[in-house]
Amino acid sequence: MSAIAEPSLLARLVALPLFRTALDVEIDAPFAAYARGDFAGLCDTWCAVASAQRATLTSGLQRGYDHAGMAPRAVNAYGFLATVRAVLDAGVRFRATLSPPTRDALLSDFPWLARRHEHVPPGWSPHFDFPREFAEWIDVPDVDEAKRRWQLATGLNEVQQAHNTADCARRFRLPILLEHAARERALAINYFSHWAPTVSRSTFRDCVLALDALNAAVFALLCLEQPGQMVRRSIVGAIRHADEWKAFVAAMGRPQWLLPPPR
Repeated sequence: MSAIAEPSLLARLVALPLFRTALDVEIDAPFAAYARGDFAGLCDTWCAVASAQRATLTSGLQRGYDHAGMAPRAVNAYGFLATVRAVLDAGVRFRATLSPPTRDALLSDFPWLARRHEHVPPGWSPHFDFPREFAEWIDVPDVDEAKRRWQLATGLNEVQQAHNTADCARRFRLPILLEHAARERALAINYFSHWAPTVSRSTFRDCVLALDALNAAVFALLCLEQPGQMVRRSIVGAIRHADEWKAFVAAMGRPQWLLPPPR
């Protein structure tokens, strides 16, 4: 039985600020594509049936998010970079908190994850930590099961983020983000081409729920916990650190590193 099937963990997920429970339609067709090994189809199906916004906002917050494109593009650009960096930095800290057997396995057994999003330049980001519920779902006593969950989560995360980033390209009036979304899509396909563990529909759904806990936490960070700081730092960053966005755009001209999958 998958961990999120346990009532206590499921109840805590649903209680997270801004958490959105995935619809059945967002599970069934993507799972079918995954189960038949059609990873490009998985990405396309997710975009067709799933919401790009993996959180439920209040009406006021939703209006603000829907009108984010009215802000200067440079401000939105810096805010996007800062958010991506916050999640990447949190991922490093997250892996360090796992139990030694799980941590060692994730470090040694996933060479295709060794170099991720190298086109994102360094710079300021708000402090962010993964919700503990995500760690509880990944870090189970059975290390082989933890590895299966980690692989499923890393691949599905890129599937989700490719859809979300393409939506951000429209919302923030930043067409270059479509190229970033294409890189996330390529990562998803590459990761699953290395290993697509056999899982049940319930485990697939649980993984989506665990990732949506992470997505809700990001929205909570931006909308509830540090909205003022994000706005201020994005304005300052747009003015004083425009070179970061230029570096991001320039890096799009260089191929993304992908470990070739086995034949």
